[in-house]
Amino acid sequence: MKIQSVLIILGMHRSGTSALCGTLHRMGLEFGENLLGANEHNERGHFENNEVIKLNDGLLEIFGYTWHTPFLLPHGWEIHPSVIELRDKAESIIFKYFSSFNLFGIKDPRLCILLPFWQEIMNGLSIEMHYMIALRHPYEIAQSLKKRDQLSLNNTYTLWANHLISLERSTRGKSRCFISFNELMNQNNSAFPHKSAEFLKQLRLIPSPPEVFVNSQLRHHIADDENEKNVPSIILDLYHVFNEFLKENQYEGLDNVDHLEKLINQYEEYQSLFYHHEVINNYTLISEKNKVLEEHLNSEDGTTAHAVNELYRAKEKYEINQRDLLSIKAVAKECLLKNQKLETELKINKKRNYRLNLQLENIRKSWSWRLASPFRKIVDFLP
Repeated sequence: MKIQSVLIILGMHRSGTSALCGTLHRMGLEFGENLLGANEHNERGHFENNEVIKLNDGLLEIFGYTWHTPFLLPHGWEIHPSVIELRDKAESIIFKYFSSFNLFGIKDPRLCILLPFWQEIMNGLSIEMHYMIALRHPYEIAQSLKKRDQLSLNNTYTLWANHLISLERSTRGKSRCFISFNELMNQNNSAFPHKSAEFLKQLRLIPSPPEVFVNSQLRHHIADDENEKNVPSIILDLYHVFNEFLKENQYEGLDNVDHLEKLINQYEEYQSLFYHHEVINNYTLISEKNKVLEEHLNSEDGTTAHAVNELYRAKEKYEINQRDLLSIKAVAKECLLKNQKLETELKINKKRNYRLNLQLENIRKSWSWRLASPFRKIVDFLP
């Protein structure tokens, strides 16, 4: 019986994971169907399964989080009853899209935070897990997310640390390999770095030049000594330790792990000053209230839509009646003018008739009329 394997691509948002996946796909790694399409921020595709993204968003939503919430998930989150209820859905996604592959890839930056959930799923399905982790300078990521999502720099630095700390702890001691964003984007490299190439060969993926898929012209932000001054020192220290994992013979070095744990403890102490339980609980409470409000508004959508349609139809009828009324007014005005003209003519005729009647009466009273009376009678008898 063949053992099915998965290469899980990890990295903070805007770390080059899509470029890495594109290169791996050219090498034969399958990412299945129903993938998130390309857009203006990722012109060559994301290689992220839409149902995996939706499920991951659902997991975060259980705790009132989104992908850019600057808090770590609460301790023991993976055994929350609502999380456990989603395990069957996760298994069905793996069966639906990846059951036909001996080796497949899966990628979504949310996996950095949610990896324990998916490790449980993969273990339950007896799928062997390997990890490839993209590392990019936090300054470059912060600038990229500021442009794309208008996130503040400090918010992104916190997100970066949360993602890297979570994925490192979840993959420590396991089959993993770090790869630098700079290595991916540097077109002077004709192939993957030696350590990455050896890792891929173990998975029977033949390394090919990254530039086959990667376009360095799509890179818009580059960290240097000057702009590093604006990055919090604890974030830079974490980045430099993670950078040590990229070096030959330094991978999984105990000194680096010990140093990293000290920095993580220091970072968590700093973070607790601003993101303590009261703040997180209040944030969660507000998120839950917002969710209830959204559900209420959604339940009113049908009634509101019907009322809007009725109002629209009433408006149409009103406009039709207004047009008819204007036509009637125009006809009525025309008739009124005609009536006024006829009344004027009638008055003139009445005056004329009155004068004619007076003249006729005077003629009948005259002597000449009376004297001519016998002659008029004779004229009546004439043939």
